[in-house]
Amino acid sequence: MAKIIKKIVRVLLIITGVLIMVSVILFLLLRTPRIQTFAVNKIATEISGKTGGEISIGRVSYSLWHEIVLNDILFKDLRGDTLLTAERLDVRLREIRPGRNIYRFGRVDIYKPDFRMVQDTAGIMNLTEYLRILKREGEVDSTKRIDIRFPDIDIFDGSYLLHNMSDTAGVIPGRVNFKKMQLGNISGKVRDLIINPDSVSLVLRGLSFSESGGFTASSIDMNLAVQKSNLSFREIDIITDSSSISAEKILLMPRDKSSWKDFINGVRMDLLFNRSVINTSDLSYFVRPLKGVNEIIRMSGRVSGTVAEMKGRNILIDYESATRLRFDFDISGLPVLSDSYLFIDFTDMKTRAEDVESFHIPGKKPLLLPSIVHDLGIISYQGSFTGFTTDFVSFGKLTTERGTFATDLSLRPDGRNTFGFRGSLRTSNVDLGFIAKNEEMFGGLWMHADIDGSMESFKRLSATINGVVDSVEINNYLYRNISLSGTYADRVWDGNVVVREPNIEMDLMGRFYLEKSMPEFDFSMNLAHADLHTLNLVKKDSVFKASALVTANFRGNRIDNLEGDLRLINSTLENSNGTLSIYDLLVRASVSDGEPLLSLRSDFIDAEVRGLYTFDAVGRSVSGMLAGIFPSKFREPVQKKESTASVAMFTVDTRIKKADKLNNFLGTGLN
Repeated sequence: MAKIIKKIVRVLLIITGVLIMVSVILFLLLRTPRIQTFAVNKIATEISGKTGGEISIGRVSYSLWHEIVLNDILFKDLRGDTLLTAERLDVRLREIRPGRNIYRFGRVDIYKPDFRMVQDTAGIMNLTEYLRILKREGEVDSTKRIDIRFPDIDIFDGSYLLHNMSDTAGVIPGRVNFKKMQLGNISGKVRDLIINPDSVSLVLRGLSFSESGGFTASSIDMNLAVQKSNLSFREIDIITDSSSISAEKILLMPRDKSSWKDFINGVRMDLLFNRSVINTSDLSYFVRPLKGVNEIIRMSGRVSGTVAEMKGRNILIDYESATRLRFDFDISGLPVLSDSYLFIDFTDMKTRAEDVESFHIPGKKPLLLPSIVHDLGIISYQGSFTGFTTDFVSFGKLTTERGTFATDLSLRPDGRNTFGFRGSLRTSNVDLGFIAKNEEMFGGLWMHADIDGSMESFKRLSATINGVVDSVEINNYLYRNISLSGTYADRVWDGNVVVREPNIEMDLMGRFYLEKSMPEFDFSMNLAHADLHTLNLVKKDSVFKASALVTANFRGNRIDNLEGDLRLINSTLENSNGTLSIYDLLVRASVSDGEPLLSLRSDFIDAEVRGLYTFDAVGRSVSGMLAGIFPSKFREPVQKKESTASVAMFTVDTRIKKADKLNNFLGTGLN
């Protein structure tokens, strides 16, 4: 019995020794690069047989710790073109079960990978063909679905190509060409890469690259998934040299596989952006009209739908220190903007002239807005734009630091920097004093009007206006119910003004050329009634009323360059002393023998002023003359300390007629 036990032990020792020797020999053989390369290529051949694409590996090494180092890797697509190459791949194995289609790896380091996604002229992507093969393999036996997992991949100096074979433009400097997009210097980390028959998902961290058109990304973080025909990006953070973009999601969802051929109409988008800082120089790589524009904007919001039927909700855009846009939009008809129907609803829009002028467009002259726009201060708008870019309606309320404007306008761009408008305008509490630089004379303005006109470059305005000034404050008196109708073009107003209220009734018709250097006036006015004291035009006499028919035709902006006539016909003046009727009064300014001449002809007084005169000098002379004649009624003029005497050389020739009536009206006490 003991001998049998000894023999059994001897046999077991021999078997154990043989197993150890075989294991050592196998281990040593597996450590041999040729054997390892042969084994890996055998596996690659098996995978190639399943996918239909050629796979080759130059050299392989394997360690006891399940780490494989692959060199000179080449994957070809089903057409025989390169799909993926890599100079070196360090991969750790976790679980490899070809029989169950399970391939699970540990950490992977990939050096100089080159991944190429090519779409042929029929619209079929080479990667899509691979996924279709994997899906078919999974459908043969539902218990053997392909399951490939990489928990941790580091990429060093990679490249990527997205190429549409129908593209003819190639690389475009300063622009990203999505039909031939080439990325280089790719480095970053891929986490949790999972490949199934119908989906691919991964997490990107710290991805950086440079695009052949010039765009550069410093760091990109996102979660990416391809499921069936849908492409989704989530938790996106993109940092460039001058921008920081954050998005909760970017989803691209075609109706079916063929919809990618008609991206504009067939692929639905859902983009949700968080608060982001974008430099337009980065955006110009994707939006051609922004090329050369270098401005910083802050934005967020959601955009959904197809390109042809696009919606935007809760869009927020901030620019410079005071410009802020909050709006929703619906656009139908893109990508041709001129053929698109737009609805834009501004819940809040604020800006100021300085911000608008600071936006520079290369090749264009700096935009200089009129001083009146600067005077408006912060401009706020709430309302909507509806229609086409060539004909749309603006309905809303414009609020400024100088008043409020409510509009219901149809706008029609008529050409370069020119647009026409038609509709209604209502103003509230417009600060005329600030705008006219005379706050003592003018106060607030309230009016409503129908307007039809055009504007060129925000400078040249022409319009037909029919409206009512509900109230306007002039010289501390609030005028009401002023009707106006006429045209304004190139600083010329030609029309009618009608005033009907208890203290003044007036009809004014004429033409006013408001040129600063030499204004011209040609009008007639029927003043049926005016209470000059109540209107704060005469303060000393509480009873001072007037009526007259006035015609005027003159030009000039100073007393020394006035030229023309001012005539009063059938005028009546009434004060506390009585009534004075003037049948005809003519004031004429002209040049006689090379010197200014101001003449007055009336029923009661004729006068001439010759020489270099000013209103101040004439006024002081007349006041002094009246003080000498009627010392009880008039005082000698007093020179103000802060002013200097007017420089003038002129003569005054005066002839008084019907002195009794004039004395009675003035209350001089003389007969």
